[in-house]
Amino acid sequence: MQLRPDLPFQAEETVLSWTARLAGFHTGGRLVPFLNDLGIAPNRLSAGDEEALQRLSAKAGQDLSCLRLNAIKRITPRQYRLRGEVFSAEFTTGPVTRFCPRCLAEDAAGRGRSATMRMHRLDWLLQPVRVCPHHSLPLVERRTGDWDDVLHELSVLVPETREQLLRLADVSGFAKQSELQDYVVARLRGGNGPEWLDRQSIEQAVRATEMLGAVLAFGPEAKPGDLGMLDWVRAADSGWPYVSEGEPGIRKALEHLQEDAKGRGRAWLSRTAVFGMLYRWLSSKKLRKDPGEIREILRRHIVDTMDVAPGESVLGKVIQNPKLCSVTTLAKSDRVHALTLRDVLISREALERGAASRSCGELLVDARVGRKASDAIRWAVPFTRAGDILNASRPMVSTLIEIGALSQVRLDGEARGKLSRSIDEREMRELLRRLENLVPEVVERAPPGMATISQCLERSRLTNEQVLRRLLSGQVRRVFRLVDVAGLRGVVIDLKEFSTPAALPVPGMSTEMVMLVLGLNRAAINSLIREREGGSLLEVVDVQGEYGKWVFPEALDRFRERFVFGHRLELEYRIKRYAAKSLLDAYGVKPLFNPREFGATIYHRADLPPEITERRT
Repeated sequence: MQLRPDLPFQAEETVLSWTARLAGFHTGGRLVPFLNDLGIAPNRLSAGDEEALQRLSAKAGQDLSCLRLNAIKRITPRQYRLRGEVFSAEFTTGPVTRFCPRCLAEDAAGRGRSATMRMHRLDWLLQPVRVCPHHSLPLVERRTGDWDDVLHELSVLVPETREQLLRLADVSGFAKQSELQDYVVARLRGGNGPEWLDRQSIEQAVRATEMLGAVLAFGPEAKPGDLGMLDWVRAADSGWPYVSEGEPGIRKALEHLQEDAKGRGRAWLSRTAVFGMLYRWLSSKKLRKDPGEIREILRRHIVDTMDVAPGESVLGKVIQNPKLCSVTTLAKSDRVHALTLRDVLISREALERGAASRSCGELLVDARVGRKASDAIRWAVPFTRAGDILNASRPMVSTLIEIGALSQVRLDGEARGKLSRSIDEREMRELLRRLENLVPEVVERAPPGMATISQCLERSRLTNEQVLRRLLSGQVRRVFRLVDVAGLRGVVIDLKEFSTPAALPVPGMSTEMVMLVLGLNRAAINSLIREREGGSLLEVVDVQGEYGKWVFPEALDRFRERFVFGHRLELEYRIKRYAAKSLLDAYGVKPLFNPREFGATIYHRADLPPEITERRT
């Protein structure tokens, strides 16, 4: 049987509201008994169940499509859908009923009982809707605490007469609905809004706007639980101008928060102290719902403008190579003294001179520049200790620096302290490996007629420079290493090789030495010196005597400036070969020649991507 007479369904009301009016119209009673009479379970109708809607439509003679349009359908225990928009239970008012007293007073202005006339609007069920757009009144909230609060039965929750509702409206004060509220209502009616918001789910768009706006309006100390309904309206108004511009606008708002925090003192160093509830929300381990693009925007902004430690997790993503680090963070990460690192960065002009008077925790520096400086500090060995590593005398160490076999690193730019005449330990270790390759033969004791370098110098007029240049260029024929003595003190030579002026070394090195220095095979060295159009890659000359094909230092320097081998990327740029290969492929950088035909993988330095070249030490 179909109910008669008809009570028309109104386009702005909820299905439950219309059903409650039907109950009052046909029985004069409550909603639940009426639904039981129709054979419809109240909880299924409140969940927008299709079968319940169909039965109600058939019994009341109402177009089913109208009911479907206004039914909030539950798709999981905590997830709902309305007109194609999916949101969580928190996006609705839940068991709380909101209403505008003046709207309800106008509903009851006509003939008939109030229970059959008052309508609960669909928009009132949405959490972002807090102000009546028709009367500019803040919505009133009601809840009894009973199980049937979720049915929003106005006859029970709002028992006031029309006169009482009008008096309630008069004392409610006026409020203007936010643009965010207008956007939500328009979007559920098929309208379009700002592009960035439309890309988000409706709940993500609302939450991002309100949380950002709450920090802008009430400061980083504010907490969501302390904000009232009209406070959230103000938050929405504060956030809307920025989110409506998309990422550029949001980044602008984040910059405003940072500037405000700087004005309060050192609190600006803390992300929570700057971004307040926005950061707490997005960094919470209890966050189960995808917050949308706002998290990635805030993460990028933090990485671009704030102190981030290498390997730190920022809003759920580990940042291996941050853009900025504070001096304190870098010092702690790389285990160097913060004040030493600060002084080195000032000397390298990575920080201004006035930074010396500020706290290291406040000083932000380009992370790549900072890591290079901290690496240099960690590997810096004072000149006085270099002899221990090389097992060489101090004059030998000085000579190695003079001839360019070692480079002195003046980290702080001043002639004082450990850092003023330091040498990179890695460079010294590499020199020792070269020495082992140059002198592969090991003996237990010096053969007759041979002596250590120091002993040879004592017996002749030779200098350290003459001996070391020739030794490192591979032009000493009779040379051995003592098995129990490491470094340069363990090298024994034949003084007779240095007895005539003709035997004095020519600056530079043989092609065999170039092979050892560059770590190449015979095929690769032949490819380097082969004549091509425009000349060979590496210039060689024929030197009279025993030298043969010879490479002068200037030619090797020019070659190194122009080219780099794939196997030397890790040594020169501190990047693993597989990582370098990925970057080179991403930029489309190819070797100059087929590695199999050339004998090695060689690139133009000018072709290397910046992610590699900026690492060069």
